[in-house]
Amino acid sequence: MIRLLLVLTILHIPLLLFSQKKSLAELNKEVDRIVSRFPVPKEKHQLFYLQRNKNSNAVVYQANLLANGKFDPKNPVSVYWLRFNEDSSKKELNWIQRWLAYGIDFRPATDGSGNFILSPVALKHRKILLSFDEKSQPVAIMKMNGKNSYLKRIFAQAEETSWLPTVKYVQLKGEDLISHENKFEYIFPKDNKVPESQ
Repeated sequence: MIRLLLVLTILHIPLLLFSQKKSLAELNKEVDRIVSRFPVPKEKHQLFYLQRNKNSNAVVYQANLLANGKFDPKNPVSVYWLRFNEDSSKKELNWIQRWLAYGIDFRPATDGSGNFILSPVALKHRKILLSFDEKSQPVAIMKMNGKNSYLKRIFAQAEETSWLPTVKYVQLKGEDLISHENKFEYIFPKDNKVPESQ
């Protein structure tokens, strides 16, 4: 166990160890203050992206479509870095990042629709539906606070410490499928209370 913690520390893979309790409004303000300084990825067929408070680099989750407009059954989603704090170039995830932090697992939906069920490796308990919206654009749909929403962004707030980086919380940002209002959900370590939902 100690060896695994040391490897994760060296690779700067954050661990959910503790969280400071704040109100939802305070958390939203904190995240907005940080991400307002960062570029927003705008890739073709982009589903959602992940950012951290550490720097402006983003992990992009992009749908892979075949010539017929359907999802590529062998690789429906590409995941890669946009290195904004360097030269804005694309960079593949390394093996550790793909399998322990930012990668995504997938399986075909069982209804024969050609859609896929996605599971981020760091959030195995959360399922995402890869589908198309009414304009035939690829979308990622996730239940957020019990309502189906288009997932737009994942944000991880972490503190760099002398030994282990500590994730305080993860914010999911989405758009309600019906009202198109912004939706937010926060994920905390098990021993911390999640603030009132929005």
